[in-house]
Amino acid sequence: AQQAAQPPRPIRPWATPDKFSGSTAADWPAWISEYNIVATVNNWMQQDQVDYIGLYLTGNAQSFYASLPDPTRRQIGPVLQALEDRFSPAARVDVYRAELKGRRQRPDEQTSDFCEVIRRLGRLAFPAVAPDVRDVLSKDAFIDGLDSRELRLEVRRQNPPTLDAALQHALRATAILAIDRQVEETEADAQATQTT
Repeated sequence: AQQAAQPPRPIRPWATPDKFSGSTAADWPAWISEYNIVATVNNWMQQDQVDYIGLYLTGNAQSFYASLPDPTRRQIGPVLQALEDRFSPAARVDVYRAELKGRRQRPDEQTSDFCEVIRRLGRLAFPAVAPDVRDVLSKDAFIDGLDSRELRLEVRRQNPPTLDAALQHALRATAILAIDRQVEETEADAQATQTT
């Protein structure tokens, strides 16, 4: 029987995945999806994947990989399973839920950037929850984490049904509050000038 010719394999990968650190900010599902796409694009066989995967791990993920027994590290299936067991959202749901609950907008963080962090944490904290329920949980965490009490109250007053609606209300309220502060400062300066 004649075997089908194997496509030529690149000597060196021409597409490479980002490195995966295994930190709480790292997103295992997104990374492994990217890694699998790169493996396909580069036409990597299983042995190529075994040879390359360690190069794309850093930090906690690299340490964990190095601690795997040799027989595990010689086969891509067991390597990926071990990494998934250690770094998948299901294995870290409690960590992500705590991070979501405690996450506050930083003074220098844009509201839209903060919203995307909350959206990602919501997805990781509640992977098995229906998307509409996850959106409500994320929306509440977003509002609770906004950087000013005045802004939180204003967004809550609008009773947004979704995370995206809460973001839009927060952006609008931030702009209005900034204009209001600017007007107050201008009036205060004018009064100070008149009294001198």
